[in-house]
Amino acid sequence: MVEPHPGVGHEVQGTGLGGSEVNLKLSNAEIDASLSFGKLAPCQWIMRNDKLCTSLKFLTFKEAFSFMTSVALYAESQDHHPEWCNIYNRLEIALSTHDAGGIT
Repeated sequence: MVEPHPGVGHEVQGTGLGGSEVNLKLSNAEIDASLSFGKLAPCQWIMRNDKLCTSLKFLTFKEAFSFMTSVALYAESQDHHPEWCNIYNRLEIALSTHDAGGIT
């Protein structure tokens, strides 16, 4: 069971030179709009140090670690690698698109 904590980002993709897919960096206004919309989401995201961040609290360490494992498997399949910190039943997540220099 996840306890909500203080937006939701979205991913924008476009076509680069030669038709290859690229991630387009979002403007501050687009990020703010996404975070405002995200107040309806099960967990809330905030901007901190140019990264989308959230905090989650689970009932047990096992639940927290199971969630991290699920996210890790999906993230790896998408070539994404979140920054996170887990202490017992708490999880801090920070997201950014390093190769785009910000949030995509």
